[in-house]
Amino acid sequence: MQKAMVRIRPFVRQDVGAVLALMRALAVFEGYDDKLRITEANLIEHGLGPSPRFGVLVAEREGVIVGIAVHYLIPWTYDLKPVVWLKELYVTEATRGMGVGHALVEQIANTL
Repeated sequence: MQKAMVRIRPFVRQDVGAVLALMRALAVFEGYDDKLRITEANLIEHGLGPSPRFGVLVAEREGVIVGIAVHYLIPWTYDLKPVVWLKELYVTEATRGMGVGHALVEQIANTL
C-alpha cells in the first residue's frame, strides 16, 4: 500500500460540486442513491452559511478532492466538553488503502 500525499482542510464554496459528487458516490456505494435529495444549494446554505449546521473536511491529492468527512459538532454534553460526530466518510476507490480515510479521521480527532 502506497501512502498518499494528501492535504486535509475544511471545504469552501469552490469545493461544493466535488463534495456533492462524493456524497452521491457514497449513496451509490451504500445503496440509497434513489433517496439522496441534497443539492449544492443545501451544502452552501447549511454548511457554509453564517451558522453552519455541519462541517466537511476534504482530502485533496494533487489538486483533486479524493475524500470527505462530514461531521457535526455538539458544543457540550453532560460533562461540558464538545463532541464531534462523524456522519459520513468516503474516499474514492482509486485512493483507498493509501491512508486518506485515516488522515480525515485523524484531523477530526484533532479538532477538539
